[in-house]
Amino acid sequence: MAIVRRQPIYEKDRLSPVDPSAALTLDAEWLARFPEGYRYLAYVQSKNGFTIKTGLPGLRGPAVEQLYAEGKAWLEGSAQPGELL
Repeated sequence: MAIVRRQPIYEKDRLSPVDPSAALTLDAEWLARFPEGYRYLAYVQSKNGFTIKTGLPGLRGPAVEQLYAEGKAWLEGSAQPGELL
């Protein structure tokens, strides 16, 4: 038995300071560029120079619908994970 595909579904994230007395100041316009499910993770990573993929599966939308359709097809016998029948 093996894992044939691993794809997280980004539901919700947050950014919390380690020191509860610290106040975070974020660039609201920059933050709004990223999808809701991984907005804060993407914000921090982009500020550190990483390229952020948009369109990853969240709770709603075409990316998660596609992911579920691919999983269903695989369970029904498609040759490869990620291929629809």
